Amino acid sequence: MFTGDVMFLEIMGSPFIVNALIGIIIASFVSAAIGHILTSRGITFLSAEVAHAALGGAAFGVLLQTLGIIWFEPLYGAFLFGVVSALITAYAGLRGSREQMEAAIGVSLAMSMALAVVFLGYIRSEDMPKVWGYLVGDILLLTVDDLLFLGSLAILVGFFYILFRRELLYIAFDIESAEALGIKVKFYHYLSILLAAIGVIVTTKALGAILVYAFIIAPAAAANEIAKKTSQIPLITLAIALFSGIIGLTLTFTVNIPASGTIGILASIAYLMAITYSRLRRK
Repeated sequence: MFTGDVMFLEIMGSPFIVNALIGIIIASFVSAAIGHILTSRGITFLSAEVAHAALGGAAFGVLLQTLGIIWFEPLYGAFLFGVVSALITAYAGLRGSREQMEAAIGVSLAMSMALAVVFLGYIRSEDMPKVWGYLVGDILLLTVDDLLFLGSLAILVGFFYILFRRELLYIAFDIESAEALGIKVKFYHYLSILLAAIGVIVTTKALGAILVYAFIIAPAAAANEIAKKTSQIPLITLAIALFSGIIGLTLTFTVNIPASGTIGILASIAYLMAITYSRLRRK
């Protein structure tokens, strides 16, 4: 038992585990901010759209590296494509209804995936794992440079979320009244979409495009079910995301299962438990 404990502590203290824990913390704080925004606005599928745009951007970055532009990292391409795709969606849905916004998200998703397929056709087979890493994700492969870049983006998202939280939520719940009160609806509309895009890119790098929706939306949706007031939602979201991430990472070494998938499953289970609790509370 003692030897097993020592081995476990040695594993948990290794650099790649420490990097993974830091990545989980960063992604959890991002989830607390943008998950709240997306669920409040009813545009949760924006996270899936931006994540797949980031996948196309990563493929573009890998393609440029094969052409000799070594300095252009796949992460830079993911950031560029994710942000541009989100801004196109924001423009298309600026004055439209929620249904029109969802349609714009769907078109952007289709365009992003089409571009990814085109880029993948020109990438060498030995470089494919660099792209697929953005699809399925592996938080254990995060480097210090990745964490510095992702941490900087997370700080940016957190700063603007805290600074403009009231305005962002106002346009989420009642955009017409917000405009009547003189709030700069257009500015905050673009800001909310941009912050969401940056946050999704952070989470995509850590967990992969497939599991972004689970980690960003599931904790926020669970928080919406059990929170008694709006101000509690970000904190509950953060707690659920951290719990899912840390427990999922721990299970990776005790049960030998993929970290990203385990984290996504735990976040989804938390949502199901929150729904059950909410319904029991109403009886």
